[in-house]
Parts: sequence; structure tokens; C-alpha cells
Amino acid sequence: MSRDLTPRAIRNLLDVGAPLKKSPELAGLDIDRYDLGDVLGTGGMGIVYEAYDKELQRKVALKVFSHPAGQSDTGRQRFLREAKAAARLSHPHIATVYDATPEAIAMQRIEGVTLSEYKFKSPRDIVSLVRDAALAIHFAHAEGIVHRDLKPANMMVEVGAKPHIYVMDFGLAKELSTESSLSLTGAIVGTPAYMAPEQASGQNNRVGTTTDVYGLGATLYASLAGRAPFHDDDVYKLLRKVVEEEPIPLTQAAQIDRDLSLIVAKSMAKEPERRYNSALALASDLDRWLRGEPIEARPPSAAYRFSRFVSRRQGAILTGAVAALIVFFVSLPFFIHSRGKRQAAEEQHRLLEQVLDLSQKVSTALHDAMTLRKSGAGHELNASGVLETTAIECIKFLEIADVAHVHLLLGRLRRAQFQYRESIARFDRAAEILGDVTGLHLERGLALAAIVRDEGYQYEESSPDLVKEWQDRATDDLQASLANEPANPTADWIFAMGQLHYMRGDLGKAVSRLKEVLERDITHQEAHLSLSRIYHLQDNQELGFRHSVIALDLQRGYQPTYIAGWARGKTEARNLRPQRELLRLEGINELWADFNLLLQQNPGEAYMSGMKGQVKCRSASRSMKRGDRLQAQSDLEQAIFHYSSALNHAIDDPYAHMNRAICQVQMGQILPKEKRAKARSAFQQALQDFNQAIETSPGLAVAYFNRALLYERRAFQSRISLQPQLYQEDRLRASTDAQSAVDLSREDHPFYSEFQKLATKLKPSEK
Repeated sequence: MSRDLTPRAIRNLLDVGAPLKKSPELAGLDIDRYDLGDVLGTGGMGIVYEAYDKELQRKVALKVFSHPAGQSDTGRQRFLREAKAAARLSHPHIATVYDATPEAIAMQRIEGVTLSEYKFKSPRDIVSLVRDAALAIHFAHAEGIVHRDLKPANMMVEVGAKPHIYVMDFGLAKELSTESSLSLTGAIVGTPAYMAPEQASGQNNRVGTTTDVYGLGATLYASLAGRAPFHDDDVYKLLRKVVEEEPIPLTQAAQIDRDLSLIVAKSMAKEPERRYNSALALASDLDRWLRGEPIEARPPSAAYRFSRFVSRRQGAILTGAVAALIVFFVSLPFFIHSRGKRQAAEEQHRLLEQVLDLSQKVSTALHDAMTLRKSGAGHELNASGVLETTAIECIKFLEIADVAHVHLLLGRLRRAQFQYRESIARFDRAAEILGDVTGLHLERGLALAAIVRDEGYQYEESSPDLVKEWQDRATDDLQASLANEPANPTADWIFAMGQLHYMRGDLGKAVSRLKEVLERDITHQEAHLSLSRIYHLQDNQELGFRHSVIALDLQRGYQPTYIAGWARGKTEARNLRPQRELLRLEGINELWADFNLLLQQNPGEAYMSGMKGQVKCRSASRSMKRGDRLQAQSDLEQAIFHYSSALNHAIDDPYAHMNRAICQVQMGQILPKEKRAKARSAFQQALQDFNQAIETSPGLAVAYFNRALLYERRAFQSRISLQPQLYQEDRLRASTDAQSAVDLSREDHPFYSEFQKLATKLKPSEK
């Protein structure tokens, strides 16, 4: 019979089993804001309700503190930490946290099922979902957050034409930068069946990003095998299995192919250092498996398997070890005699395997980095991390063996990181060792051409003689590698040919080739940089500046914006025609200032913020067109924030004032009836911004036109509310402003006819 529980343990059990002593409506919630619905689930810290946010008119999942958690300050702190951690994470595969109080968290309502409930057709379905979850976790790691409780129940799948996964519940999240007082040394935090060994043994000082890699692997294991990697009714025995035993291989548990089983096994290695070094590395290997390419995961060595075997059976093995030592010493002379003949061949074979492995890793890293860079803002850091991690592996290998091909691989990585000087040094070393290495001339030629492009005509860091030497070497290398044009040249080949013409001084041909590159890939950053330098050399400052700005945009993560623009109209992107100063968004009467053009004229933080605001304005326009008022409101709020940021840098900029005013007008129009006071406030703030824009720039006709539209709206509202005097006043103001717009503009103004039409419409009738 087990021993009696202590009084403290009994109290804890009673707390955990206690029901809510008061309804959630009485737990400090804003009952006027939320309509509570059904219970979606319960956990150790609270209950999750379906709710409707009446203020923002959307469904939410409302996590409310249960009574036991509410009794503990530590519980409250951990509960709020979930909100603070998750609120920092904006990612398409992480559930969004909207709001938090000491009693509840309002988060995105996912219409779907947990990963454990998801009915998948094939292992590929699960692998693709876990890959996306791994990318989300890598993003969280980059923001300094470790989840620590990854399992199928904490991942939701929206089922549709293409299933979409969300990582949920950062309730145990830990910040990497600080040692939280909520995670006491030796405390076991997480779900036992999916814990990493360092968690199960209470070694919280070892908990880090690879702990989440283990959780992802355990989640994938459970999803494929239909059960957790370890199970036992006794929690103590379960934790011991997690620390000491290996799970049944997936090849046996679920008849999964060997490569996928190896990926899961590597993710769930007992020692953190033997797992994938990041969630991104795991995601990359899963992606390779999905594409049918060779994976990075390798089966553990015989020596490692033996060490694990010994560590689990130390007592039973001790006697046998003595006998094994006797056999070893008897056979040692024969072993030494034969080893000398095989050692050189084995060493060469081992190095060759490592070089081939590095070559595969470098190719994958370059591909993954390019994909991340094109995926949008926020991923440049991740792309740099992918390249640097692989570069470090190459450097470590070169410390052991000076192999030409590895120098070439490292040079390719450094060129992708824009570290051209080190890149050239690596290429030179490869040539010094082996003479001629396949691909060396092209790679080195491109790196040399990039240095000439970036430094050659400024001489800030390099002498003219050195620049001329680079230019000659680049020409020789590129000529040697581009002798024959292929039948279907790639964009990279065409770019290299453009660089060769550039190095030869044939700038016309260089421009023609580089434009061909942009025909195929508008986001080719180096092509924009090269065109920028060439146009400046040709004294075409306008086009040179334009390409510089585009290259800067691409570096900051605006690839999706350019890709979308390219898809909408290739002709404009191809010819790079100057855009209008003003633009009209579909479904909106006002005229907006085009911050893309303004950014080209002044590439500062003010216009960069304005460009971000413009992107959100366009998004709001699309949302209003499809009737999604809630999303439109969110987009407008962000646009207003970005324009306010622009005004922090340029307090009197009339365009930022005008665009912010238009956002305020649109906000006032889409707010629901019960928020009339907020709508009136938005219109008033818009009027102040229009006034400021006109005061700062009295000749800005478009500001008068937009203010006239606002006065016209106010006049209409005064009329239907039976306020004839206010109606007459605003109608007169609108007419005066519309006529001012006509008087201040010329007939060749792109919107002159619009100004005239409004002025005619508002002109007071003669009695």
C-alpha cells in the first residue's frame, strides 16, 4: 500500500479538482464586450470559451483563469506571460493574441481541429504541416521565445482546400534572454509524454531552442504513429523512459520510410547537441523529404549506440567488460598490423563523404536563404542565420583539412552574404590548392564585379589601381565561364553576362542584359544595384536613384510588394516608368500621395514609414472591396500608425498629413453605428490633418480637393440629422475648397477633370 499523502499534497489536489467558484463573467472580465459561448477546452491553467467580441465584431477564443490558477500569483504570472510572449509573435502559423487582462486572454479563434484529431490522407500531409509549424517556432526563437510545451494538442489545423496549421498556447513560453523566476531549478514544466529529456530530468538550465526541436519531433512521431513516443500510467516511470529509453523506430511503429524515421530520430535525440541545431534546420530537412531530395539526418554511429547501451546497463555490463578487454589486448598486434594499410584509404573516404555532405548543405542553405528573402520583411535575419550556420560548418572542416572544394563552397556562401572580399579570398585559395575548380571562375568573377560595382567608382576604400586590377580579373573570369551561351539561359546566366559587359565598359549592352534579368525576376537585388551604378555613370540620376531605392526595399523585405506589382502589370515594371505623384484606390474617392515616388526622391525613414502606410492603405481598400470591414479597420489602424511614425521624422510633411487624414475619414465611415462618437472623433482628426497639410503647403490642390470631400460628407450628415445651418456652412466650405483645387491646378494635372467635376457639383445654385 502506498504511503499517505501529505497535507500539502492533499490541498494541491483539492485545488486542481475544484470547479470554478464563480462564473467567468464575474472574474474581472468586460462583460459588455464579450458574449461567451460554448467551452472549447480546458487545461491546467484555465478554460477556453468561444466568444464574440462585440466591440471589434469578431469571434475569439477566450482563455479564462480557472479558480486554482487564480489562487496563485505564480499561476497568474505564467498565464499573463503566455499573452506577453504570444503577442510579440506575428506569424501566419502562430495564433494571434488580441488582448489580455489578469483574468483572461482573447486570441484568434481557429475554426478547426487539433493536430491529434486531424484526419490525414498520407504522411506527406502531416509532414508539410509540421514543417510549417517548425518555421513558426524558428520565428519565435528568433524573437527570443522558446515554447517548451509542443505537442499535437497545442497545434490547430484549419481544414480546407489547403490545411493550415497554427501553433497555440505559449503558456509555458520562456524568454531566452532572461532566466525566469517562474521556472525554478529542478521544476518539471511541460507535458511528460512529449518532454525533452532535459525537461523530464528538471535540467532547466539546458532548456533552449533544441528543446522545441525535440517537441516538434515528438509531435511528428505521435501524429504518424498514432500514439505518443512514450506512455505509462505511472508518471515517474514515464519520465524515466523519456530520459533513458529510445522510442520504437517509426519504421516499426507505423511502417514509415527510413528517411522520415531518421529525421524524427534526429529531432528526438537524447542529447540536445545531437538534434537539429534549429527548428529551421528541421523544417529544411522535412522540406527535402517532401521534395524527394537527400536528407541531412544520418543514423547514429555504432560507437554512439554502444555508449547508449552501456549507459543504460552499466551494472550488467561491468563483468563482460573485463573479458572484452582481455580479448582486445590479445588481438591488438594483429589490428595494428592491418590498420596501417587501410588508414589512408579510410581517411580519404571519410573526407570525401564530409565534403559531399557539406556540398549538399551549402546548396540547401543557398536555396533556403533565397526563399526566406523573397518571403517578406522579418525573414532577412533568418536567411542570414541559415547562411552563417552552414558557413561555420565549412570553417570547422577547413580547420581539419585544407580542401579546395570546401573553400569554393565557403566562397559561395560569403558571396550570398555580400561579403565579397572574403569570398574572393576563398576562391583564390581554392585555385591555389587545385589550380582549376569547376565553377570557380564564374563565382569569383561575379564577386569581383560586385566589388567593382560597389567601390570602383567611389574610391572610398580602394585605390584606382586596385579597382582596375579587380575589373581586369573579373573580366578574365567571366569571359572564361561565359564562352558559350546556352540554349535556354537562366536569369543568373544573363546577369553574369550583364556583369561581363559592365566590366568591359559596354554599358548599353550591360543595361540590356540586366533588364532581361528583371523581366524574369523583378526582385533580383544585384541586378537593381548594377543598373543603379550604370545609370549614375551615364548621368541618368532619376533611374539610378529609382533602382537604388528598389534595391533598398528588397534588402528590407519588400519583395512581396514588388512581386505583386510585377504580376499586376509587367509592362510598367519592365519599363520602370515614373509613377504618378497621386493615386486613386478602388472604391475610395480621395486621392492619395504615392509614397513610392516620394521614397525615391528622399530615401529616409519618414518616407519609408509612409511607404508602409501606403501598403496598408491598399490592403484596406481591398478589404473594403470584399466587404471585410473588420480587416479594413485593422489595416487602417496600422496605416495611421505608420503615417504618424512618418510625421515623427518629418513633422510638417503635407503628404503624410493628407494620407493620415484620408485613413481617418475611411475609419469614420466603416465604424459601426454604436461607435458614432469615435467616428466623429476620426472625422475631426482628419480635418485637423487636412488643415495642417494646407497650412504647410498652401498650393497643394489635392489637399483642398480631399478636404472638400470631407466637408461634403459632413454636410450630408447635417442634412439627414435636420441641422440646416450646419449643412449650409459645410456645403459652402466644400464648394470653396473644390474651386480652390481647380484654381491651383493646371489643365494637364492628372486629376484636373475630377477637381472641375466636384466644383461644378458643389457650386451654389443661383436663385
